[in-house]
Amino acid sequence: MRSLILLVAAVASAAAIDYTEFETMALKLSPALQKARLESDAALQRGRIALRYENPSLEGELGRYDPDDEAAANGWRVTLSQPIRIFGLQRQLEAYAEAMQRVAEYGFQERRAAFVALLRTRYSAYVREAALAELIDEEIELARRLESIAKTRLENGAGTRAQLMQAALERIDAETRRIEQRRRVVEYYYALLEAAALDKEIPLQTAFIYPVERLRMRKSPQNPRLKRLEAQRTLHERKARSEDHPIRSFNLFAEFENEPDQSVARVGLGLDLPLFGRNLEERRLSAIRARQAELTLRQLESAQRIELQSLLKQSEALAERYESLRKRLEKERELLALFEEGYRTAQSSLLELIETKNGLIETERALLDTRYQANLHRIRIDYLKGILK
Repeated sequence: MRSLILLVAAVASAAAIDYTEFETMALKLSPALQKARLESDAALQRGRIALRYENPSLEGELGRYDPDDEAAANGWRVTLSQPIRIFGLQRQLEAYAEAMQRVAEYGFQERRAAFVALLRTRYSAYVREAALAELIDEEIELARRLESIAKTRLENGAGTRAQLMQAALERIDAETRRIEQRRRVVEYYYALLEAAALDKEIPLQTAFIYPVERLRMRKSPQNPRLKRLEAQRTLHERKARSEDHPIRSFNLFAEFENEPDQSVARVGLGLDLPLFGRNLEERRLSAIRARQAELTLRQLESAQRIELQSLLKQSEALAERYESLRKRLEKERELLALFEEGYRTAQSSLLELIETKNGLIETERALLDTRYQANLHRIRIDYLKGILK
């Protein structure tokens, strides 16, 4: 338990870094993002492969001519051929390769945004647990003040030992809950490190990333996931266009033949006859995949638009709740001070003082939960809007 307390103290120390620095470090060192970047680089190479021309071929032949009434002689033949794509196909393949790279790039951006959202969500949960630990410390301090008042009244003959014991139990209960809460702080701290894929302890400041505020945003989602689906649709469409050629290339060849009595030079073209393989199935398959990507895009865009609208309205309600709780907390602090003074002068009861103290703590906990929920909503909103950078 001592090690847990030391860790909590280290995390809250003055040497702790803020979240922005922590996130920058995690983004730089993340193996998952490095892997995603390599996949993007691999897509670039696949695009280059799709654009690559076939190599020319060279044929050589030696022949021996042995006429019946003449002396034998030697001859030779050399043929050079090069497959050449038909007009327009190269441009379509370039468009296909570009779409392939865009799918990979948006895929990387999607993973990066998901990684940032996970980090911020885990960090917000860690901040909440650390703040709850501080709130319990405040509760213990209030309980000690209450116990001190009860002890003073007992010494002055105005109180009872039962009242002092009741006040002491309030303090002991809070101290017991503080032990468990410190364990939770450690649990959530290491969950954050696990998400960041960091294997060393990094002292962190604990402060929520976003304030509680009313948001004014357009209700149309635009994020890398949607862009990736749109790029996939374009990819399949361009693939279908590139398959829309029964004859994709022809062979241009040049031949020189040296015979004993003559030399022959030839230039010609060689074409495949598309009697069976006309790429009809490939075109249809690519068209089906393009349609599937379009329908998936529409469905996801509609769902995200509804989710974004809901989150914006909930954020507005959370801002109103936060303001109301903040005003209530001010009144409860004033009331607690009045009841403390009243209990000292026997004008209020210990039960009233305890209830007021507990009500104040519950309001502070509700404020903390509201800030936590507002941060979670803002993280999701920023993800849907595509502004998690």
